[in-house]
Amino acid sequence: MEILKEIEKRLENLFEGFFNTKFRSTLQPVELAHKLTAEMDSKRQVSVSNVYAPNIFTVSLAADDLKEIEGFKEVLMRELSDYLTAHVKEKNYCLAGDFRILLTSDPQLQRGDCRVVGGHEENVADLAANSTQMIPTQEAQAVPKTSPLAFLTNHSLGLEFQLENRVVTIGRRADNDVVLNRPGISRHHARLERDKGAYRLFDLDSTNGTFVNGKEIGQVTLAHGDEVTFGEVNLNFRLED
Repeated sequence: MEILKEIEKRLENLFEGFFNTKFRSTLQPVELAHKLTAEMDSKRQVSVSNVYAPNIFTVSLAADDLKEIEGFKEVLMRELSDYLTAHVKEKNYCLAGDFRILLTSDPQLQRGDCRVVGGHEENVADLAANSTQMIPTQEAQAVPKTSPLAFLTNHSLGLEFQLENRVVTIGRRADNDVVLNRPGISRHHARLERDKGAYRLFDLDSTNGTFVNGKEIGQVTLAHGDEVTFGEVNLNFRLED
């Protein structure tokens, strides 16, 4: 979606401006935006007629990172809210209220790391139809027992990752679901989304790109047996009954 790319570009410009000159951390606004939308997708709730996305987010940062962006916080929050709004429109989600993003510090986090937790307004269930039961997304879209399990593997490197969550992040940082701490891997390199049994892979503007069967991709639906390359790491995507 063009509007998402436009806002990502604005966030990148912020990094090249304020963040790159005054901010000593490795935290990047675009990475934070991607983590917010991944959390939104993961915590959405499904009713009979609508899909409600969380509108309340708590973003935890290292104390030094939080202190340094204090004077820049208003601009950053506005851009992140615009990014979330565009994502909501693209996914056709409903909201129970305006976005609220709370920045807080966590002494257990190192500089450049962040943790995002999303939540809903207390009245989100009341917005559904009178007899509608709100169902957490992970329960509503859990893979049926008859559906195949999905894996990314490289047996020569001793790597095997079962893709259990609906949204799976892949990268070098420890806060990813699939951690590949190897040469050529970006901190947040790619994202996998499961939708009705299909797995769609998105490159997150990684430095060295994401390739499927030797072809660089922006996003693509994976098929059993596809070879996926992140940086210098080759993984085989497979489905098992």
